[in-house]
Formats: sequence, structure tokens, C-alpha cells
Amino acid sequence: MEYMAWRLKRPLITVSCHDDLTASDLVGRYLVKGGETVWMDGPLARAVRPGEAGYVAEVLARYSGLVKHLRKTFEAMRDENRVEKRQVQGDEVDIDALVEALADARDGSEMSDRLFTRMHRSERNIVVMFMVDMSGST
Repeated sequence: MEYMAWRLKRPLITVSCHDDLTASDLVGRYLVKGGETVWMDGPLARAVRPGEAGYVAEVLARYSGLVKHLRKTFEAMRDENRVEKRQVQGDEVDIDALVEALADARDGSEMSDRLFTRMHRSERNIVVMFMVDMSGST
């Protein structure tokens, strides 16, 4: 990326991605500085300043095959989140399980204790994916 920016004589704007990354981290946000509220552009807003939008379009057009390959690679690495229902402990109340449990209790049956949902996150190691890709192995 540095080489492409150098060749095209454009600034390189990098973004550090992490689990807590939000849209305002990319676009920008209002911050309080010296008792007043000021807007601070994020990297995405800085990248699309006049003259920089052409750079993005130029890179996408010139390297469209590589962009498609990178997109497929990153989509394969995307964390897989799935909601596990009817858990004994969890982050949120499972409404379906709660309604069934209350109906069972009202009916005189034993009420289930599996009343929560939990987010199960399957993480993949990005470093391993890059090592595999760089070695040419599949």
C-alpha cells in the first residue's frame, strides 16, 4: 500500500482495526477541546478530501482483481458470531424461552432455567491467514 501511495503521489492513510472499531472511529466525531466542542475528521473523512476520492477510485480501478481477491480473503477471515439460545447463563434474556417457561409454570409444570441467550464468537487468527497467503499454500 505504501508503494502504491508513493507511485500515485498520494498520502497513505492507515486505520488500525480492532474489535471495538465503530463508524465514528472511521468518519470522525465531536471532541471537547479547551472547553469547546470541535469536529475531528476520522481517517475515512480525511481520505476522501478533494483530490483523494480520485485516488481511491484510481486504486480500485487499477487493482480491481487484487481488491476482489483481498475482499474474498477478508470475508473468509470474518469472525463468525452466532446467538446460542436457551442458555443457563448469558448476556440477554431469551424471550421465547421465557414465555415458554412462564407458560409451563402457569400450567403447573417445572419451569426451565435456560432463559438466556449468549453470543458465541468464533475468532480466526489473521496472522495465520496472511502467513498461508504469503507462502502460496492453500
